[in-house]
Amino acid sequence: MDPFKKLTVIWLVLLILLTVKSPSYGYNNEAEIQTVLLAESLIGKPFKQGGNTPEEGFDSTGFIQYVFREEGNIVLPGSPSQLWKLGEPIERSEIQPGDVLFFTGSDNLIPAIYKGDNIIIVIATNEGVVKRDIVEDSYWRDRYKGTRRYTNIANELNPVAVKALEIVEKAMDLLGTPYNPEGKSSAKGFNTTNFVRYVFKKTLDIQLSVFSDRIYEVGESISKEDLQLGDLVFFQGSSLIPGIYRGNGMFIVQTTEGVAERDIESEYWSDIYVGAKRLTEADIYYSQPENYRDHENVVIREAMKYIGTPYLLGGETTDGFDCSYLVQTVFRDAKKIYLPRITYKQAVVGETIDFENKRPGDVIYFKGKSEKEISHAAIYLGNNYIIHASGDEGMTTISYLGPYWLGRLAVVKRFDSLSLRLDSKVVEEAYKTLGIPYLAGGNTKEGFDYSGFIQYVMKAGLDIDLPRYSSQQWALGKEIEREDLNIGDVLFFQGSNKVLLPGLYIGNEQFMIVTESEGVAIRDLNISDSYWTPRYVGARRYEKINSIGQTNIVKPTVNPLIQKNVSKKLQKTLGIGIIILALLIYLGYRFIKSLVKTK
Repeated sequence: MDPFKKLTVIWLVLLILLTVKSPSYGYNNEAEIQTVLLAESLIGKPFKQGGNTPEEGFDSTGFIQYVFREEGNIVLPGSPSQLWKLGEPIERSEIQPGDVLFFTGSDNLIPAIYKGDNIIIVIATNEGVVKRDIVEDSYWRDRYKGTRRYTNIANELNPVAVKALEIVEKAMDLLGTPYNPEGKSSAKGFNTTNFVRYVFKKTLDIQLSVFSDRIYEVGESISKEDLQLGDLVFFQGSSLIPGIYRGNGMFIVQTTEGVAERDIESEYWSDIYVGAKRLTEADIYYSQPENYRDHENVVIREAMKYIGTPYLLGGETTDGFDCSYLVQTVFRDAKKIYLPRITYKQAVVGETIDFENKRPGDVIYFKGKSEKEISHAAIYLGNNYIIHASGDEGMTTISYLGPYWLGRLAVVKRFDSLSLRLDSKVVEEAYKTLGIPYLAGGNTKEGFDYSGFIQYVMKAGLDIDLPRYSSQQWALGKEIEREDLNIGDVLFFQGSNKVLLPGLYIGNEQFMIVTESEGVAIRDLNISDSYWTPRYVGARRYEKINSIGQTNIVKPTVNPLIQKNVSKKLQKTLGIGIIILALLIYLGYRFIKSLVKTK
């Protein structure tokens, strides 16, 4: 051969060798390579129904679960039908190594891991983990159903399942922790419910109820066949006993002997098995306080500041408070809405809302155990979750609005319309005085008595000069019917010793008045059993003197208490007069009759 031609051939061969790629079998990244390598390393491991570890063996789904859990920290469900519903569907021409292929079995779908070159790694009941050719082997070729890719599956999985390993690991770490009927910590031990609460608080920052039957109300019901790691399983003892499922028919539970693993199919536990629950993504989201920190509703953001505050009936400090104080404080600080202190009185004011039309920020009121009077209040968060200061739970916490609470439902209230009208000058000035103490004879910001407060705010807010005393204030102004009240009108109430007690009407059936215990405070006019409502006497409206020196303040009227007293005296006097007149007539008649007899 010509040397030049020979050299040319050599260069062509080298060029071909340099440009031809080595077969890659479609591997796109390290994760897929490791998935296939791990699957191959398990070839020869035995078949075991329900198995998902190399030590005990695998069934077809357990094999897939193990490989993805070990390599991708992805917790897949234990049912082949659930596996089929997850992931990205892949056309047959686009299949890559690491994808999961599904085949139709006699009873269930059979999943397998694709290795490349038409080879799958799958479980055979008589051989365990094996390789099969899906083109040459007619059994697999004829039963092919489809393919799924789980590369970005984490977002599809239930958050509890994603963190299931952490939940189970935390529960396993507590094995041997002693039983303590009142225990709430790993150091002191747990009761059956507090063990589960501790694990979920540590792993998901969820505060489950102290009552196991209320925990059972939360989440999605799961059949025993579809149990996954981290699911909650429940058993009926003297009370409902919760446990944490760890896989392979085993669960972790607090027993009197300590935290222990138990077989769900053992005679004792199988006989008292009640059911299982899996928290949904929504359950987790609405149970975590951190998800409300930037909530669009300012009431909810404010309420979250008090998570974990101890419950104290009648308490009014951050050391402890009750449900109505939480509601009162949150609405006051978040929206300048002033609600009554007592629960059932709060339920009287505001707008009543149909339960199905409730929205975040509404307040739900509940009946007591006697089902007669309203005794509890909670702020609605959405998705049937509430935040409340709960005596049962011992703190301010987030709870699920399940059958227990729905069975005590009384009324839903919306308080948006009760916001103070600070666009009104007189309300704005009065608002600045809230909390200023009572001071006999006071009419400055150092302290007020009843009429001194009205004198001050009418001057500051409307530039109207009123007399110093309530009887003089009542004698002026235009009489106003209750149904015609406007912001800035002055209400009068019957006090002791015939003294009128004035207050400023601020709209929404509310008024501001001085009280000896709280100083300047806001009260509601439409609460029938309050101190003030039955003592209501009437109202006056005052207008500023006009530019030509005339005034719209009407002529003085008599204090209604004095008028009432005068009327009583007049009636008494008239009664006595009538009696005397009748007596005189009778005596006159007897006198005349005696004269007639004498004649």
